[in-house]
Amino acid sequence: MINSKHHTLKLGLLVTTGLFLFILAIYFLGANQNLFTSKIMVKSYLVDAAGLIEGNKIRYAGVTVGTVTDVQIVSDTSVMVGMSINQKVREFIRKDSKVEIGQEGLMGSKILLIHPGTMGAGPIEDNDVLVSIQALTIDDLLRDAETVIANSRVVLSNLADISNKINHGEGDLAMLLNENRMATRVDQISEQLLLISTNTNEVIQKINHGDGDLGKLVNDSLITGSTVQLLNKFNEVSMQVAGLLGELQLFANELTQGDGLAHQVTYDSEMTQKVDSTITNLNNGIDEIVETAQAIRESWILNVFSGKKKRQ
Repeated sequence: MINSKHHTLKLGLLVTTGLFLFILAIYFLGANQNLFTSKIMVKSYLVDAAGLIEGNKIRYAGVTVGTVTDVQIVSDTSVMVGMSINQKVREFIRKDSKVEIGQEGLMGSKILLIHPGTMGAGPIEDNDVLVSIQALTIDDLLRDAETVIANSRVVLSNLADISNKINHGEGDLAMLLNENRMATRVDQISEQLLLISTNTNEVIQKINHGDGDLGKLVNDSLITGSTVQLLNKFNEVSMQVAGLLGELQLFANELTQGDGLAHQVTYDSEMTQKVDSTITNLNNGIDEIVETAQAIRESWILNVFSGKKKRQ
């Protein structure tokens, strides 16, 4: 009888302990999965779920705020993901927040990341749809790495070809590196440039010291003063010529527009005809006077008197 009571007591303690552990496990699992907190349901549409499954964590600013509740294929280019978000963090997640698939560590499970939105958008509400962005996956990184490796191979192959050509003396660069004649020519050109530079420095020093005509012209103040005086004289002569030209222009204007005798003789046809007729009349009068004098000289009376005078 006593053994039966001990057996029953042990069995009760075992059952009680197991039930307590079961309740404790359910509590911790529920707390981990946010089963005992108020939630709101939102969703988002992704192009590729990238291995996301129900029960994956949802993180906002590095903090777990919910779990993935549903993953369904809507079309060949869209996957709907349902999310359960804790009511406590609803005020921090905005309507314009963006959703992206991430990963816990390098080889961890997939998680859903929510990026912060703007303050003016307002907090999310039940059944809201958040915009998704395409995440950079390991496959994308591997494809980019393959592209970089392929390009590196091409570059290395080209460098190897260039190195072979240089070693075999092909091209100007190979000639410059492999042939001594090119190096000799470069040395000669360098020496010539150095000589030209030296001569140029000597010429500049002579000019600075006033040697030669150019140095005198640059440094001699007397030559500079003479040049200035010559320029001043040239300016005076130019001013006098300008004044003479102005007077000639005034004379030309008076001749063209004035009322004097020169203008009338030059431009008035009637005045010209009168002057011509006067000159003609004068010429005719002179001719008559000459003829009269000739007639008088040849007159017999004058000859008679002149003969008497000669005889006396």
